Amino acid sequence: MMRIIWLTTILVNSAFCKPEPRECGRSRTSPSATRIVGGREALQKEFPWQVSLQMRGKPNQWLHVCGGTLLSPEHVLTAAHCYSRRSKYRVVAGMHKQGDMSNEAVQAATVSSFVIHESYNKPKPLMNDIAIITLKEPLNMTEAVEPACLPPAAPTLMQPNDKITVSGWGTTREGGQSSQVLMAVELPVISDTQCNEMYNGRGSGGSSTFNPIIGFWEVITSVTGGVLPTLMPPKFEASKIALDRAADGPIQGTMLCAGYPEGRRDSCQGDSGGPAVSKMNGSLSNIVGVVSWGTGCARKGKPGVYTEVAYFIDWINEKMQS
Repeated sequence: MMRIIWLTTILVNSAFCKPEPRECGRSRTSPSATRIVGGREALQKEFPWQVSLQMRGKPNQWLHVCGGTLLSPEHVLTAAHCYSRRSKYRVVAGMHKQGDMSNEAVQAATVSSFVIHESYNKPKPLMNDIAIITLKEPLNMTEAVEPACLPPAAPTLMQPNDKITVSGWGTTREGGQSSQVLMAVELPVISDTQCNEMYNGRGSGGSSTFNPIIGFWEVITSVTGGVLPTLMPPKFEASKIALDRAADGPIQGTMLCAGYPEGRRDSCQGDSGGPAVSKMNGSLSNIVGVVSWGTGCARKGKPGVYTEVAYFIDWINEKMQS
């Protein structure tokens, strides 16, 4: 399995990031404690690439809707299903506790553009669930705000039983409240074959009547099977949408499954778009997955599904240059 070298990381960042970040993928702390479901509270500065994607609600009110990963001072990686064309967004970095904007480590920047993958939801729902956000003004790189490294482009990067770490402010149990503090959980990668077997070969739709979220204004409220993107939408009046168009295929090669057969630990609603990282070259964290979808949260035999970043490196670099 290929391993990215530090020189390559510097060259990639120099070519695609303006201004150039000092470094990438470095956590300033080491975890010492042991929810995200079944996880632990993250330490301060442990995930400096983690951002909160927030949507404007009422005047002077911003709502956390998704996570994201800082790739450069002015670029953020997130999930395509987090986007709604009717919304205005900002990105908040350096934050540990939701709403704590008084902390000197916290920075906020307005979103200039939100580019979703051209083949999102094609040929099957929730395929190519990836997007690049460009900020109107670059963030200052500090110990609390720093990008994750991009992995090398490879047809097969993550192997079964490799460990990923997922972070976010999502709910700490299915149907529960979102977390006020940043949470993290470590999960093992599951092969596509095993994941398909666990989802009975039906992929992101399974036997549910849930449609992936089309937009925040069209959120499904009727569930028979519980399949949904891991997004925590604002409380808008929801539209009921038939599930047939939602999902009818197996886990795709550009998706990454991770979790435990017994469940109990997982990403959940509100974690969508957030980072799944893996350590490479010792201490460097590479963004290997984007939180995408799952059946419920931490259910037995229903692992979380992520967009596998290694398949989209060329697309990411192209969008960061444009």
